[in-house]
Formats: sequence, structure tokens, C-alpha cells
Amino acid sequence: MKSQWAKDKFSLTIAENNYNKTLLQLKQLLRLDSSQSFTIDALGLNSTFPSPQQNIDSLFKMAVNVLPEIKQQEFLFKASVKDLAIAKGGLSPRIYMSAGLYTNYFDGDAMKFSKQIDNNQSQAVGMGISIPIFNNASVYSDIKRKRIAVKDRALLLQKQKDILYSEIWTAMDELQSADKEYQSAVELFVFSELSLKNATTKLEKGLASTTDYEVAKLRFMDAKTSLLKTKIVHYMRKQMLQFYKTGNWNHIDR
Repeated sequence: MKSQWAKDKFSLTIAENNYNKTLLQLKQLLRLDSSQSFTIDALGLNSTFPSPQQNIDSLFKMAVNVLPEIKQQEFLFKASVKDLAIAKGGLSPRIYMSAGLYTNYFDGDAMKFSKQIDNNQSQAVGMGISIPIFNNASVYSDIKRKRIAVKDRALLLQKQKDILYSEIWTAMDELQSADKEYQSAVELFVFSELSLKNATTKLEKGLASTTDYEVAKLRFMDAKTSLLKTKIVHYMRKQMLQFYKTGNWNHIDR
């Protein structure tokens, strides 16, 4: 029995190390600091995982409005449109107006400085129109480049949206798979726990061997490990969908 106890203690140490490693990987995936406290209810069987079916298109619309990478591409596209409008403005005539106030001072004049400044004042007002004629070639060339830039930005924006849509589709599919795996893990855990209790009772009454008990205990530990793993995976998948809704990780319990 001491040998078995030592073996179980060794297995427990390995399981704890694997748990801490998995928890660190989860923190990295969710972009949390490694020093932040972060716990998961390992075997809360009564706490179910409500995963209502969500429409991919509606979730995609929410993500487009909050995710920074989409906003960045949208701003760059709008900036390229403005650049094109500015380039087109080079074809339009420009009307301008100018005004000026002048004065002068002559050192050889007997009149005082202040008097000269006041008497020698003159004003001028000008108005004109500039019609582009000789620079049309360069203006049209600039407009052509700006139009290409607008199309490029539009393609990049659409590409980013397509990638996002695909990611959301995959995330929803993975969450549904995690739902099924968790439910199966719960059933396996409940069954293996009952089997372990029965094996323990039989062992105490001398109706089962230690080998039967160890087999039941090993199956129970495997089921417990699978349950914890599926719960962590499900939690991760669920938080990813929430991220697409909000664009941040503030919803995570810390």
C-alpha cells in the first residue's frame, strides 16, 4: 500500500504540474499577465455551459465595429478616399484674394519717424483666378495613382473582414465541439465516480481485490482529468466568442 501511495503521490505531482502549465498557456492565449490570479472551477458539475446558438452574421457585425485591426483598415481606406479627392481638386480652378498694408520711412526726410509711417501708408487688395492648364498631365497621373491606392485599400479591408469571418466561423464550430466533449466528459466522470465508490465498498467488504480497486481509481482519475481539460477548452472557446463581441478581455473572471 505504501508503494501505491508513493505512486499516487507522484501521479498527483505530475498532474499538478500539467495543470499549472496548461493554466499558463491559457493565460498567454487570453493575453493575461502571468502574475495575475486566475482560477477555474475544475469540477463544478452543477454549473452548466449555456452556449446559445448565435448567428454568425450578427456576431461578425459586432466584431467589425469593435476590433482594432478592422478599424485600422477602415481608417486607412477613408484616408485614401480623401487623398483621391484632394488629387481631383488639382483639376479645378482656384480663386484667391489677397490684401496688404504697406508703409515706408526715409532717413533723410526732416519729418518725424511716426509721422512718415502714418503718412506713407498704402493699401492694396488683389483678386485672381488660377486655371490649371500646363500641369494637367501630372495631376491626372496623381489621380490615377490615388485611385489605385483606393482600390488596394478596399481589397485589404475586405480581405481583413474575410479573415475575421472565417475566424468567427471556426470559433463557433469549436465551441459547439467543446460543448459535446464536455457533456461526454461529465457522463464519463459520473460513471467512473460511481464505479470507484462501488469498488471501494466491495474492497472494504472483501468482495473485490486491490487490483479491481486500482483499475477503478485509475479510470476515475482519467475521467477527472478529461473533465478538467474539456472544461478549460470550453471556457477558452467561449471567451474567444465574447472577445469578438467586445474587442477586449475585460469579461474574463480574474
